Amino acid sequence: MVKDTISYETGNELGDWIFVEGAQPDDVKVIEETGTETEKATEAKTEETTEAGSDAESETESAEADTATKTYNTYTVTVYYVTKASSIDKSLTKDFAYLATNDKEALEAVIAEFKAGEMTKEKFNEIAQAKYDSIHNDDEHEHSDDELFEFNAVEKTPDGMFNSNYKVMNEWLDSGKLENNSLSEIFEVVVEEKTYYAVVFFEKYNVEAWYASAYSMTVSDQFEKWYEAELESKPLKINEKAIYDINTITFTATTTSDGHDH
Repeated sequence: MVKDTISYETGNELGDWIFVEGAQPDDVKVIEETGTETEKATEAKTEETTEAGSDAESETESAEADTATKTYNTYTVTVYYVTKASSIDKSLTKDFAYLATNDKEALEAVIAEFKAGEMTKEKFNEIAQAKYDSIHNDDEHEHSDDELFEFNAVEKTPDGMFNSNYKVMNEWLDSGKLENNSLSEIFEVVVEEKTYYAVVFFEKYNVEAWYASAYSMTVSDQFEKWYEAELESKPLKINEKAIYDINTITFTATTTSDGHDH
């Protein structure tokens, strides 16, 4: 098994060796681990019929063995070989927006309106949102399962944002030093024999990748701690009064010109 990358965690023997002790290429470390495994085995149920005397009926005896539990001691040896020294990812993250759709005319309309005005990420999303709403609020427009109109604005994103189907978008974002507020060409993408069209608006480079990753993990940890503290101090309760069934009976009355109800 090859580990392309490893992240440091406090108290992890492998991580301490790599990051604290400063393992170098061609260094080797052997890590031994012991443990236990438990295995449960239950024998199949058996039935046995015996013939009784002339004055008694045959009897059937059933028996099921007790569940047997066996515990084994385990011993694992893992050898790690360093092929590349530890490093900090100082590549710059990116802020950009993208739009992907199977409606090329809709995409071209968004691009034309975008180029005619203020070319910002916020404006890009605003125009894309308006186009999305106009399509999906049109009662005469028939939607199919193959239809796609997806857009989003992202910040502090490292390389490899898009999956392999949209690798051309990754290649454009990673093609070199992009100028701020750059708009890509229209990419034609084929996914499962269906053709889609996509465009990317690059706003700017942001913080280094290592910082974005550390920031995200820190915020996540802080939120989890806050959430657990909130649950402990303000436990969730069921409002019994709010749980009930409602039966509704509707009466309809009409009034004629003579003022009488019917």
